[in-house]
Amino acid sequence: MSNTTTILAILALLGTVGLLLVLLVGAGVARLNGRAPLARQALMGAGLLTTGYCAVLMGVGLTSRERVLPVGALKYFCEIDCHVSNAVVSATRVEMIGTTQATGRFVVVTVKTWFDPRTTSPTRPRDVPVYPNPRLVRLVDQSGKEIAPSIAGMQALAQSGGSGTPIDRPLLPDASYTTTFAFDLPLDAQVEGLWIAPDDPVSALMIGEERSPRHGRVLLALE
Repeated sequence: MSNTTTILAILALLGTVGLLLVLLVGAGVARLNGRAPLARQALMGAGLLTTGYCAVLMGVGLTSRERVLPVGALKYFCEIDCHVSNAVVSATRVEMIGTTQATGRFVVVTVKTWFDPRTTSPTRPRDVPVYPNPRLVRLVDQSGKEIAPSIAGMQALAQSGGSGTPIDRPLLPDASYTTTFAFDLPLDAQVEGLWIAPDDPVSALMIGEERSPRHGRVLLALE
């Protein structure tokens, strides 16, 4: 999402939660003061507010579509006052990593993370790093199934020194690093793309966010 869209989504969530708390506290106070009708109205308002927000959240998700970005395309993530991008650098299929044998076949994917200096806020100091939000990384097959990185494959990469830099390391403007992931797929599996998304519970509650209910994924194509 763009900076503006992200800020609006955050404000919508915070505003809804804040108003919901006010209504619930008001209902409790009204109940304690013996004003049952007012308490019921506050609870009804809280229910309508929650229902309305959930309806918009689900509706926006249902109108979205899954997309696959072409090989080498940048997928941007908003960090409020700047953007960090991810792109697939390379993808290979191997049967073994070091001495570790795949159950099927390893798909080894290297991802570049870059802090785009063109997306910074004018007030952001150039010597202040950005701390990327946690990332969910999954390989998606032709059936839509999400495959997590292989524990054995990732350990083998780490032992060989080929895992690179963790994908959530801090970055200064225009800095970049690469991270390599290993996925263990059945021999007959076809890859649809790589899915990188925010990995925090709040993003699932934000309108228009990729991990919100029924929202279409944005995948990165592999070579």
